[in-house]
Amino acid sequence: KTSWSHWNDAPSNSNLKVLYDSQLISKGKVVHIGEAHSKGLLHRGICVAVLRPAKADYNPSSTTTTTTETGGKQQEHNNSYETLLMRRSANLKTCPNAWGLCGEHSDPNESWEDTAQ
Repeated sequence: KTSWSHWNDAPSNSNLKVLYDSQLISKGKVVHIGEAHSKGLLHRGICVAVLRPAKADYNPSSTTTTTTETGGKQQEHNNSYETLLMRRSANLKTCPNAWGLCGEHSDPNESWEDTAQ
């Protein structure tokens, strides 16, 4: 299977693992994010996927389409989506110039919702 929609569908040899907050045990010490990265310490953060329906002409092989009205204009979409990616700065220590989702680290005791905002 080349794609999956839930963590449980990931292949067993995948490096992606589900970690729940209840499984994480804090050492009771807050360190600078640079130290967490340099020492490979597990830390909290989020990624936000921004999606929009792909226009039908982007993927002409799709035969299933829906029509939506946006601002008085009719647009035809297939059942696929475009994902917003950001390119990381060349000056960053981790993954310079890489493309990825929007993301941010969490402050200690910050909720996921507050981090995402």
